[in-house]
Amino acid sequence: MIKVNDIVKSINFMICEALKKYDYKYGVTDDEEQRQLFQEKGKSIFFIDVHVSKSSSINLHFNKKKIDVNIAFYPEKKLKKKDLYDIKDALDARFSRSVKVNNRYIHISDIESFIAKDIVGFWINYIISIQYHEQVFFDIDNSEIMKGINARFSSNDEYMNMEDVFVEYED
Repeated sequence: MIKVNDIVKSINFMICEALKKYDYKYGVTDDEEQRQLFQEKGKSIFFIDVHVSKSSSINLHFNKKKIDVNIAFYPEKKLKKKDLYDIKDALDARFSRSVKVNNRYIHISDIESFIAKDIVGFWINYIISIQYHEQVFFDIDNSEIMKGINARFSSNDEYMNMEDVFVEYED
């Protein structure tokens, strides 16, 4: 089973790998409070947010999961829009086909990215859609199934007492 925390760790590692040849200083987090602290200090930060958008049954043993990973990059003030293009291109090169999570590769089905501007400045929004099949494990019930019950009722009254009921179990 792939856990959301494992996906966040893998995305974090892939971002660092994508940008290691650049001389940018940045942090990576999935914690909203830490993101706000970085932004208040004027430092660059990648914020990772993972959403399980859909899980559907394929058959008795497998589910198909769709996960959206939203990566937002909030740069420090000295970075220009042209620097954001370099960062976006580096992310595009790294997130081309799949994400390695533990010992599995889960495939990227769609990427959506844009550079936006708000009152603070320019920032990157990078959305990765991932789809994969996950095995479903069931708890096996090993309890013995009763074969049958023979019951006799012996009362002519409208209401029966429990002493009037005779139950015999078969194995």
